[in-house]
This record gives sequence, structure tokens and C-alpha cells, in this order.
Amino acid sequence: MQNDVQSDKFTSAYSGLFYGIVSEEAYIQMADLAARSDDKHPSEKEIEQAEEWFALETARDGFQIFKFAPEEVRQKLMDILAEVKARKSLSGSCPYTYVQDRSHPQFIKLYDPLRSGGCGSQTAPDPWWVFSTITPEKIEIESLFGHLKKKKNFFFKNL
Repeated sequence: MQNDVQSDKFTSAYSGLFYGIVSEEAYIQMADLAARSDDKHPSEKEIEQAEEWFALETARDGFQIFKFAPEEVRQKLMDILAEVKARKSLSGSCPYTYVQDRSHPQFIKLYDPLRSGGCGSQTAPDPWWVFSTITPEKIEIESLFGHLKKKKNFFFKNL
């Protein structure tokens, strides 16, 4: 029964209310808060209370799952920001970012500006990255992202 509670908690968080982060400054602040520190030297109490982060990266041909310590999640978020900025694209200099709580992020969705749909899209795009302190069950991941595995040879299946 505990697995059901955990799964329901992840699904509720994934589907819940999110707030947009619209500036690079706010994105960096969110990354700092995800690591539970506004500087590079978190207190011992912050380190003890910090939660491990689950992360899922989606791609057109599937997805990968990672786990990060709080200090590592900040670095990963900054690496993603640097990747988007390096593209020098007109579609955005920051990932499209949504967080469930700006002051205490525990669930973050990042969308790639270059893969976020366009005119005439029939479906919402999948998040590029999902970061969460709630670790989902395998069935949750399959339910939410299992369709990505099917996209691998989609073009050739329709010929």
C-alpha cells in the first residue's frame, strides 16, 4: 500500500499546479534553492536535511533516469542553462521552467525551447527534464513516459 501512496504523490505533483520561471536570474535562484543553499557552502543542517533528487531526461527515442545529491542537482540545472544559452537561439536563452513552489522547489519541469511544439501542434510537448524529490515507482514512469520508447522507429513504421 505504501508504494501506491508514493506513486500517487508523484503523479499528483507531476500533474499539479506549477509556476513559470521567466528570467535567468529567477532560474539561478531556483537552482540555488533546489540545493538548499544560496551560496556554495551550505550549512551542516542544510546538508543533513537535503533530499536526494530523482531526474528524468526525455529524448525523442526514449528517456534516461538519474539520481542527484542536492549539490549535484544545482550543477546539473546550471549545465542545462549553459547548454540552452550556448545555442544562441531566438526561441529562448533559458529552458522553459516550471516549479511547484518557487521558495522550496521539490518538483521542477524543464522544457527545451527548440522542442516545445509549434503552430498547429495537437499535443503538449513532453518535458525535457523532470527533477523531483519524490521518487516514482517504475509503473509511474512507464505510465507517464512509456510512449517515448515507441517513438524510436515511428517514422519508419508509417512508411
